[in-house]
Amino acid sequence: MDVLLLKPAIVCILFYITCFGLGELGPIGTLQMCTCVYENGLMIKNYGPMGFFFTVTSLLCFANSWNRGAFVSPLTPFEMFFYKSINLGKFLAVVFGQVLGGGYAFFSAKLLWYYTKHYSEEHDFAFESSKNCIFGFKVNYIFVLLFEAAGCFCIRLIISKLPEKVKFFAIPMTVAGFLTLGIVFVGVGGLNPTVAASRLFGCAGLDTLWFIITYWIAPIIGWMGAAHLIHTGLLKSGKKNSKIYRKPSSNKKSNEPNNKKSKKGKKKKDN
Repeated sequence: MDVLLLKPAIVCILFYITCFGLGELGPIGTLQMCTCVYENGLMIKNYGPMGFFFTVTSLLCFANSWNRGAFVSPLTPFEMFFYKSINLGKFLAVVFGQVLGGGYAFFSAKLLWYYTKHYSEEHDFAFESSKNCIFGFKVNYIFVLLFEAAGCFCIRLIISKLPEKVKFFAIPMTVAGFLTLGIVFVGVGGLNPTVAASRLFGCAGLDTLWFIITYWIAPIIGWMGAAHLIHTGLLKSGKKNSKIYRKPSSNKKSNEPNNKKSKKGKKKKDN
């Protein structure tokens, strides 16, 4: 196997290990994942969408064990707050921590690139590229908006249907799959307001208002739409109605012998 082919992967792996190490030293778990996201561009550049899919899946699996239960995304805390699983103070503390983690991730990634650019051509490229961030959408903006909303809707729905024993691997694969689809067909995949704000905020192509609409409001609408179906039980209503519809006929048959017996009993009593 060509050593040069593995060189970018080795550089990225060392970067990821450093990020997880820094995340363990600090109290903000979001810092781990948001900083790692900056290096994902190098995996796409060198190994394409499948390399990105494998990387994100692996990182999310490791994060489940190493990020001390950090939410990383504000979508789950927002759902929990909306359905009163957590109070306002807890929700604001989580979101504030995520904002700090996302903000620190920007500086952490640039510092790591700056101090390693003399040893790695990949990091030199990444550091210089970070100065000219531009949204490279492959489709019309309306489809970007729809992808963010529909993607988060589908992710929440799929997660709710997964068996507990496969969630450790299935959830990372699901998220990575939708992000990969976003990169291939849309050009940019968000699906996580915190990570998107950390990595993409300030890039040319969207002003602040439209950025918030695209990468915050649209994902929340999609996620909460699925959450509404799950919490209200509307997804199971079809099955319940079919069972209810069948009950009268079965009860009628089962009650016929009882009715006959009761009639006989009445005749005996009358006699």
